[in-house]
Amino acid sequence: MEPVNRPKITIPKSVIEKSIDIMSLALLLISIVYVLMVWSSLPSEIPIHFNIKGEVDRWGGKEGIWFLPAIGVFIWLSLTILEKYPHKYNYLNLTLQNAKKQYLNARLLVNVLKGECVFVFVFFTWQSVNIANGNNIGIGIWELPISYLLYLLLFFFLLFAQLN
Repeated sequence: MEPVNRPKITIPKSVIEKSIDIMSLALLLISIVYVLMVWSSLPSEIPIHFNIKGEVDRWGGKEGIWFLPAIGVFIWLSLTILEKYPHKYNYLNLTLQNAKKQYLNARLLVNVLKGECVFVFVFFTWQSVNIANGNNIGIGIWELPISYLLYLLLFFFLLFAQLN
């Protein structure tokens, strides 16, 4: 079905989608409040980049800590807007009969992806503050693979849901 002919269906958000929205927004707000609370105790230099092993490979001014929550807010806002236009996404075998189901699955994918991205940026904010204060609490080399695994699991779960 061509994008021009796709039906524009108004589908209310599910309880899961609303819950993810609330939790991810709450996490963002908590991370911003957390940075405000620890700001005065942060050293002048904080970790701003990590290598594949989870080790700090670049340090910068403490103002850089705001970059992570800012990215989280940008992702949350962007994906929240994107969720409102499921009829604009690309689909395989979209028909009038399956449009609602495909829109729901696609919107859920974007919603869960939004929650995962926010969680990752909040976690990295928290970790950067801890490392800056001398408390290395991270999970080291496993952080990146676990993040990727979560995204892959989401993709395959929703792909499987789409096929059924």
